[in-house]
Amino acid sequence: MFSRTKSFILCLLLAAALPLAATPIPGWQRFELPESGSHLWRYLPPGLDLSGSAPAVLFLHGSGANPIQYRAYLADAADRAGLVVILPKSSTDLGWGNAQDEAIVTESLRTVRAELPLDPRRVSIGGHSAGGAWAYLLAYGTRSGYSAVFAMAARYYQIGAMADPSYKAPIRMYYGENDPNHGFSPLLKQQWTRLGVPWEEEVLPGFGHGNLPSGAVERGFFFLAGKTHPVGIGGGECVPGPTVLCLGGGRFRVE
Repeated sequence: MFSRTKSFILCLLLAAALPLAATPIPGWQRFELPESGSHLWRYLPPGLDLSGSAPAVLFLHGSGANPIQYRAYLADAADRAGLVVILPKSSTDLGWGNAQDEAIVTESLRTVRAELPLDPRRVSIGGHSAGGAWAYLLAYGTRSGYSAVFAMAARYYQIGAMADPSYKAPIRMYYGENDPNHGFSPLLKQQWTRLGVPWEEEVLPGFGHGNLPSGAVERGFFFLAGKTHPVGIGGGECVPGPTVLCLGGGRFRVE
């Protein structure tokens, strides 16, 4: 009886130590990333059920662009697919791929997971142009835990082998027929076939490199929302948040 009483008191003390959770604000919200020196925009679809865990996509902008330019293209598709969007800013205007960009991605995921109850098994990655290429390089070149990939107008980069052969995240590619990068499509499809990655592709006539048609984005987001990783990002570790306390090096979780 005494042991149960001590456990109950410990739980009360731990609960009292947690800050009160602020209600997440729907729509676009900007978050600073002090550790990596960047920022992100987070989109929460109005009315999305947060009583359980929600799916999300980390979307990477193209070279020479910034997240604000993509918000109008992504919001409606996220509303329909029921996806939280995480839209970080790269470290330079040259695209993605250096160590600081890796830190930005890590801090972005940690920041939004601390605010919202994201499902770690349904966190996908996507992007446009240079962002689309780095999305698949991260998904297949690291043990990332992303559930699926959506690459829009991406170039071809060679991947010798899967970093995590136990799960091959399916990929959906989009190109405008007039996009010069559409010429990389055969090489990418050969690569996915060689690696055993499930793939699908959409090509729309009359569009160029900078076009992100709303229908193509929506279909890509529905593709992402329907995929689940067996473990997910972070390997299932505890992530501290407004109502979550992690103990024992992340081995225990108290809500």
